[in-house]
Amino acid sequence: MNIRIIIAILLCAVALVSGCAQPKTDNAAQKIQDYLAQGDTYFSQKQFAQAISEFTRAIELNPQLAIGYYNRGYAYSKQSDWNSALSDLNKAISIDPGLAAAYWAEGRIYHLNGGKYEQAQASYSKAIELDPKFSTAFFDRGWAYTGNGAYDRGTDDFNKGFALQKDVINAYYGRGWCAANKAQWSQSSYLYLLQHFESDAGRWIVYQGTGWSLLKNPLWDYTATPDLATVLIQDPDPLLVFMNRGFAHMRKAHWDMAIASYKTVIAANPNLERDNYNLPWAEGKRSEWDAAIADHSKILELNSVFKSMAVSSGTSEWEMAIADYRKVIEYSKDTVLTQKAKDVLAAIDTWRNTR
Repeated sequence: MNIRIIIAILLCAVALVSGCAQPKTDNAAQKIQDYLAQGDTYFSQKQFAQAISEFTRAIELNPQLAIGYYNRGYAYSKQSDWNSALSDLNKAISIDPGLAAAYWAEGRIYHLNGGKYEQAQASYSKAIELDPKFSTAFFDRGWAYTGNGAYDRGTDDFNKGFALQKDVINAYYGRGWCAANKAQWSQSSYLYLLQHFESDAGRWIVYQGTGWSLLKNPLWDYTATPDLATVLIQDPDPLLVFMNRGFAHMRKAHWDMAIASYKTVIAANPNLERDNYNLPWAEGKRSEWDAAIADHSKILELNSVFKSMAVSSGTSEWEMAIADYRKVIEYSKDTVLTQKAKDVLAAIDTWRNTR
């Protein structure tokens, strides 16, 4: 925000930005710059009412000041005054249709005010069209796609954003959540195999056992679903990150159980050798959780408090899952989250002792 405003202020000063009409006097031009600069200072201090007042003074001196409407609209959005924000942003766009930041801010309002993800996507897309290097617009559109369940498109936008800007914590959170959803959805494809082989007693037997049974259940209650109403404006709670990384390790452990029983059955039944070709498929499904683990680990790496815990601890997927859920219990003051982690550990204890 600050960099864009400062740049815009300088541009307005020489009347090069569309919509920043040349003030009638040098004195007026200087006052506009002063009001915008003071408004930016108040904004950076989160004194949004005062910022709005300063931007209003600038607009009064130049009613065609596109950047003034953008700045004030963005400040209104920080107060959740959505109608005033949209009104100002629309005014900024009408004066300067090439102001990419105004479309981006409009997209954020659609996202934050009621989860209007399709409208948000359209606004972000326009911002990106105008400024193909607008990394934040890619990240935010990635979240909008995530909100609509378009996880492949979300992942693609997060990747494009990372190509322009590294180490954006909430973007790793978004890409990691997309990866988890894609892995969860992908593993359900094994249900189609079961349905296909159901009438074939030989093939049916290789898909039996606790691991396969667990993979039928999404178990989403054991995750911490991102709050899509706040993901754009605050970084994730590291304890939620531990919760979701633990879940990914747990799902890999379920695949380990399924694959182990698969190998045991085939080893005891040579006539089932024909089913060995499905082993690489199962191992591939297991590895799809690696992307979710990597992104959640990156978030912890960037956190000053939990940086030392960025690498999963343990020698097996079970141990790594348990370690992450235990960190939630140790550090969380949220009784609901703590109880959820305890429930997962109790379930893991049961599953590990089931043969």
